[in-house]
Amino acid sequence: MIHSLSLERIQQEIHSLNNKEEESAVVQGCVEGNPTAQRILYESNYNQLLGVCMRYVSEKAEAEDVLHDSFIIIFDKISSYQYKSKIISWMTRIVINQALAYLRKKKKLRIDYNTNPEELDQPEITREELQPFSTSQVFHFLDQLPIGYRTVLSLYSIDGLSHKEIANHLSISESSSRSQLTRARKALREILTNNRRHG
Repeated sequence: MIHSLSLERIQQEIHSLNNKEEESAVVQGCVEGNPTAQRILYESNYNQLLGVCMRYVSEKAEAEDVLHDSFIIIFDKISSYQYKSKIISWMTRIVINQALAYLRKKKKLRIDYNTNPEELDQPEITREELQPFSTSQVFHFLDQLPIGYRTVLSLYSIDGLSHKEIANHLSISESSSRSQLTRARKALREILTNNRRHG
């Protein structure tokens, strides 16, 4: 489930294979190891999936490495794709898993496990708050957040994971996930306010 947020505008600007029959044919071609189908799947989704990577791994060269490894897994496991969602959604989950694994391996993923119940009422960032800024500016602001904040905010608000799923992915409690999200919203809101004031 994608959360109705704030950052939904970002999702609306994402494009991939749109024709269902075309998508099915390309997927089947990939299952059969057809190089043309593999190239179509790769080229038509590369930029979007690189954007997913860069929400978690902000250095472009590192994100490209993660995406390269992700595509190896995608082509290796594509026969397990069951058409229950669009292929881009299935691939995105693989890319996110690889990005998080990379952060853990490099010990870059630092999460503050302390929680404060009073923080849990921080409201969602609204579309109106984002309205003055372009998508690239919003991503730039996200990149300014501490990596723990940015990771949880991206997982929850853009990629649609629940707190339970985030907790499992990051080996933290659900309350820690909620706390990180609240702090991320607060920090991003401050960045937005400051940039509106000086924009």
